Amino acid sequence: MTIIPRTSAQLANQARHFTAAVLCLALAACGFNLLGDGGPPARLFDISPVRNFSGLPHFEGNLLVAEFESHRYMDTDRIAIRGRNNEIQYIAGVRWSDRAPRMIQTMLITSLERAEITQIVARQGAEIRGALLLEGEIRAFEVRQDDESVLVRMQVTLVDATRLKPLAARVVEVESPLSSMDAISVVGAFDTAMQSVARTIVEWTASGAAAQAQNSPNRDS
Repeated sequence: MTIIPRTSAQLANQARHFTAAVLCLALAACGFNLLGDGGPPARLFDISPVRNFSGLPHFEGNLLVAEFESHRYMDTDRIAIRGRNNEIQYIAGVRWSDRAPRMIQTMLITSLERAEITQIVARQGAEIRGALLLEGEIRAFEVRQDDESVLVRMQVTLVDATRLKPLAARVVEVESPLSSMDAISVVGAFDTAMQSVARTIVEWTASGAAAQAQNSPNRDS
């Protein structure tokens, strides 16, 4: 039998393949399948609107809510996970009920309606006079593998929709720890983070809109 010696390059390549295989096995053990969507149909999940508001200021006017801008990797119904070296992958077999920006827009509208801070809350594009516009950008909506957490970060702006004039802006960020790395825990952590983010946005919007209405009593004319 002849033994063919391996070069250092071949040994290094074999080591890389072995390391990749070990990483995939570790992720699979945590309940993640990052290799594809083969198998049964994906399970669909939604995020819960906020309820039980109290004591928020009411303003006489209407509010439009935009679909927030986002990076392309978040503009999907797939659940993103940021791994080591900032590599973005998706959890297979689990999806949001809609594209993330659209789902978040719906959740914010419902939360604002429940808060009863104004007469009408609608999606941007509705023909409503005398309205303020809540627009923003989703800057993070992902699992952080290194931190074993879910991170939600949004920049929001309150705009005079008639004059297209920005009135106020802020950034809201919440990080929710994962109790485990299975899909149900991941979705639960997203829901917890979004509950906190949405509540902050609703309360901030109510205060800002009420202040604007008080300072500009004839803005509908």
